Amino acid sequence: MESSSPFKFEWANQTTVHPVGASVLVILGLLLIVFPRRSATIPLLLMACLVPSVQRIVVAGIDFDFLRILMVFGSMRIFARREYLGFRWIGLDTAVVLWVMAGVFFPILLFGLSAVLIGRLGMAYDNLGMYFLFRVLLHTLDDFRATIRSVIYISLLVAAFFALEMATGRNVFAIFGGVPEITGVREGRLRCQGAFSHPILAGAFWAAILPLVVCEWRGSFSNRWIVKASAVACLLIVFASASSTPIFGVLAAGFCGAMFPFRSHLRFARWAFVLLLVFLHLVMQAPVWHLISRVSAIGGSSGWHRYVLIDGFIRHWNEWWAIGSNVGTSHWGYMAHDVTNFYVVQGLTGGIVQLGLWFWLIAIAFAYVGRMRIAAEGSGTELVVVWGVGVSLFVHIVNFIGVSYYGQIWLGWYMVLGGIGSLYASSLRTQTVSNEEYGTTRIRDGRASQKPFPLKAIPSRSSWLNRDVFPHK
Repeated sequence: MESSSPFKFEWANQTTVHPVGASVLVILGLLLIVFPRRSATIPLLLMACLVPSVQRIVVAGIDFDFLRILMVFGSMRIFARREYLGFRWIGLDTAVVLWVMAGVFFPILLFGLSAVLIGRLGMAYDNLGMYFLFRVLLHTLDDFRATIRSVIYISLLVAAFFALEMATGRNVFAIFGGVPEITGVREGRLRCQGAFSHPILAGAFWAAILPLVVCEWRGSFSNRWIVKASAVACLLIVFASASSTPIFGVLAAGFCGAMFPFRSHLRFARWAFVLLLVFLHLVMQAPVWHLISRVSAIGGSSGWHRYVLIDGFIRHWNEWWAIGSNVGTSHWGYMAHDVTNFYVVQGLTGGIVQLGLWFWLIAIAFAYVGRMRIAAEGSGTELVVVWGVGVSLFVHIVNFIGVSYYGQIWLGWYMVLGGIGSLYASSLRTQTVSNEEYGTTRIRDGRASQKPFPLKAIPSRSSWLNRDVFPHK
């Protein structure tokens, strides 16, 4: 399992550069600068999937892993080309910034300025940098779909490496360091991880990518067989990771896909699910979150450990609710020191404020997806892509129950989150819609300011989600 302090590794605070890794960094950095904007996300995705995060340069005690350095290239590109012009600030941007600020402020209160400042600022740079890179580079639905198509081809390459690792029991990415040369085994199964820092992270990354790949199945992408091969590749990587969390992510994606025909009744489904949980909590002898301990997709899975974390988090609320906790979690139960639940991490890091900001961020993202989904009804491909983005977001939410993200998997999260922000921002405009029954209604910020109107009155295809709100090219 992951360490409760995932940012403290034996290779941290020391420069680790392999000649191949350095060459890849230079090439991808140059490509990030010269590529057309729609293709500028490709170097970021390649770096995350093919180079372990151990590759880094330490300057004055500050770790610059290669993905972080590549983000510097991305910032140079944006300011040199003035691609930030026309950027529209939205509520999701505010939520991300406030959550990141809380992640810096509260640990300083807990541990002191000198103890955590550099580390927390580094995390703030990673989170804000990844999010706003995708917010700026992805302007329209076509931009986002171009990124998905890039991921489709990358998945085939990554799956080939995972198949090789499954066949040989050796990880070729070990030449860079940071990942074991001999693949780990649990309950007789190889736990492949490729260039990722942990098998769970590898599987979780591609479980969340799977819905984006599937949404291209019904798109206008001509190479349908490549899309099908990519879906198989994602499933192969999840299977090769031999971890329950990614498998439950795939199951969550399948469940959401099955809900597509009932998308008009999601509010009813949400309330029904909440009432079901309340009912189970009342009739069960154990709390409802004890159900987590009873599910396992892989032999040797640690569902009981996840239950202990959640149960201890709730029972010991007085230890963390104010500003977080610096007393550790070992006394919560067996192996409770290993905090593999990202929601628990939020409370321990910044108390109820940071946990609340995290849930607020998630709620805004889902609200944006919901509004875009309603507006996209009847528009074919747009509706499928918006639904796929929402499903991918949900898979990440499920993943957070079983793993605390660190390393390159964050790129997958911010690709989805930044994509949602950009798609929503592209749909915000003022427009007058005339209708014989409803008269004239002014639409502002995605909502009707007067009467509701037929959904078909909203322009489809290239006129709303593909409307580029960035005037600069």
